[in-house]
Formats: sequence, structure tokens, C-alpha cells
Amino acid sequence: MNEYYLFKNIEKNVQKYWYSKKVFKVIKNINVKKYYVLCMIPYPSGNLHMGHVRNYTIGDIISRYQRMNGKNVMQPMGWDAFGLPAEISAIKNNILPSIWTYKNIKNMKNQLKSLGFSYDWNREIITCKPEYYKWEQWFFIKLYEKKLIYKKIKKQKQFDPPRALV
Repeated sequence: MNEYYLFKNIEKNVQKYWYSKKVFKVIKNINVKKYYVLCMIPYPSGNLHMGHVRNYTIGDIISRYQRMNGKNVMQPMGWDAFGLPAEISAIKNNILPSIWTYKNIKNMKNQLKSLGFSYDWNREIITCKPEYYKWEQWFFIKLYEKKLIYKKIKKQKQFDPPRALV
């Protein structure tokens, strides 16, 4: 027996097995209790950092615990790629935002997979894809048509430094 734990080889093989067997894919079954876990999806503006690892580990522990208790757990992952953080990073790196975003998604997805999180990658969302944001637009238009969305300019109270405590 080798006295060293060769974690890279073992983890790689176990993860390969998990993905080949679709262990984390949600199976439609009305007879099994459902459980939903959604951690905040990241901005694809660079690499993962320890804050990501911490938060996603917490969600993954909950998912695995619920699976061990017989529940059908849905834990999707996605990318909040429709906004300023990704665009600002792209501009700083002198690259088109779409190229930057998809490059980072690929990289960050590989990083998440290497950590062995139990995501159902069949349910991955990318918010800058038309098939995602078309529903946000549709919903907004419906609210606008029903006059539930409006623009109102409200004068804000001025800050009065002499009377304020900081």
C-alpha cells in the first residue's frame, strides 16, 4: 500500500464516474420528496476565489445531506453574465465582452467541476443567452402593459451635514 493519498488520481476517477453515471442529474419521480438548492450564481469575470469555494461548499453539503436522506435534489449552476461586472472586466482586459464571458465560463466551470460539487449541469443557465433573457423581457413587457411598471421621479431629501452624526 502506498503511504501517500494520491488525491488527484482518486478524485479525478471518482468525478469521472459521477459524471458518466449522471449521479447528480435530477430524475422526474413524483413519489420522491423534492429538495431545491440554489447558491448565488457567479459573475464570470475571472477565476474562482476562496469566497466562491466557501459558499458553494455549504450548498453542496446541504445537497449531499438531502440526497443521503432519500430526497430528489435539484442543484443547478449558472452564470450571472448579463451585466456590468463581466463587461467591466472585459474592457479592462481589452477583449469583447462576449468572448471574455464565455472564456471565463469555460474556465470557471472546469474549476467547479474539479472541486467535485454535485451540480446538475444539464440545468446550467447563462443569463446572457437569448433563451434565458427573453423571458425576463416578456415578463417586463407584461407588467408594463398592465401599467404595473412606471417611471416616477421623486425628489430626494438633501443630506444636512451640520445635523448628521457620522
